[in-house]
Amino acid sequence: MMPAPAPAWKRALQGINNNRRNVLEHDQRKALKGYACLDPFVIIGQDVKDDRAAKNLVCWLFVRLKWLSRTVTMDADSPVAMPSPQHWRDFLVQVAIRTGLEARRDGSTRRRDTCSDPAVMESFFNDTSSITAPVDICWGNQLVRSANDIRGGHLGISPVFAKEMVWDLFEHNFRMELLSLDRVLVPRKHMSASQHSEREAMVADVVPQGLFVLHKLPVKDEGLAGRLWMDRMEYVEAFRALLSTWPGSKAGVLATMSAGSREGSTFVSNRDRVERVEAVAYPFYCQTFFEYSGHALTIPFHLPIL
Repeated sequence: MMPAPAPAWKRALQGINNNRRNVLEHDQRKALKGYACLDPFVIIGQDVKDDRAAKNLVCWLFVRLKWLSRTVTMDADSPVAMPSPQHWRDFLVQVAIRTGLEARRDGSTRRRDTCSDPAVMESFFNDTSSITAPVDICWGNQLVRSANDIRGGHLGISPVFAKEMVWDLFEHNFRMELLSLDRVLVPRKHMSASQHSEREAMVADVVPQGLFVLHKLPVKDEGLAGRLWMDRMEYVEAFRALLSTWPGSKAGVLATMSAGSREGSTFVSNRDRVERVEAVAYPFYCQTFFEYSGHALTIPFHLPIL
């Protein structure tokens, strides 16, 4: 179910200097903890058994649209702690119990991740009262499993759909982490309404269609993980422009570079320009995220093309 990582992003992630002495102390660390969308490794982790992975994926699809409609990162004034992987596991167990896919457990046996505030987590997961029974689950306007199938214990999802769903989780978390980190590095608290809107738009330019929440799978493999350089070039330039305003010496380097420019309605570039910017921008982003969060980030992956 694992999608293919974009090679340049994989190299950047592997190149992080993860010495703990590089981690910065700041008052917004909480904003960079946890996952705004389900942690993909709750589905595909090496220690996740096949039957549990299938059940977790089905339970996620029960709540996905509702969750995405309320997904938030950090607002201008207050950091919002996101659910940890263990909180996500606990939540999916709650969904499985409420829908009859799993027997109720003794609460004393459930672990809690002490790195996150339980009260904040309850504010995310308190609205489960409407989850009372299995429902038909669809993906890309296609029925994946009917409610009757699910009641009968038939939880398997085709590898094609499963890989797309896991890609969707990685992509949402990448977009939310990017937005959260930019809000930490360029605080919105004292910005005017117009400055705030302009900054949010600058971040949105980095992702296709300027959308942080996807309600359906894209039809084209584009963006920062597009397979072809011409499907990345505009987004790489937007990413370069964004990162050039961040603190750090690499931001100054990026300010002197360009991945291309727009001439009328056409964006003009070439492969060498795009890849030279990527070679600086991606490692800078990965290292900066680690230094401000203390943990590895979510990188973008190639859209599954089958």
